[in-house]
Amino acid sequence: PGSRWAYREPADREEDSGWRLFAGDETDAESNNVANVRVVNVGWLLDRDRTLEAIVLSEPGTAFDRAGGAPAWSRASFPLLE
Repeated sequence: PGSRWAYREPADREEDSGWRLFAGDETDAESNNVANVRVVNVGWLLDRDRTLEAIVLSEPGTAFDRAGGAPAWSRASFPLLE
């Protein structure tokens, strides 16, 4: 599985699930560069990483990580967003 950090915030628009996934080693500059952002359907993500099934129905305001590349997601602190 490629993602190691995920959080769900309130959706920006109707078709937005609110999920934000990261590899876990991005710098702030990399995360804030739109060239590094990819918008995909949640179903597309689930097809590629079945472990997301464990967290995908979580409410906005939740966060999860896989420290050290662990196969299972663990609850994490929700990021403070500007």
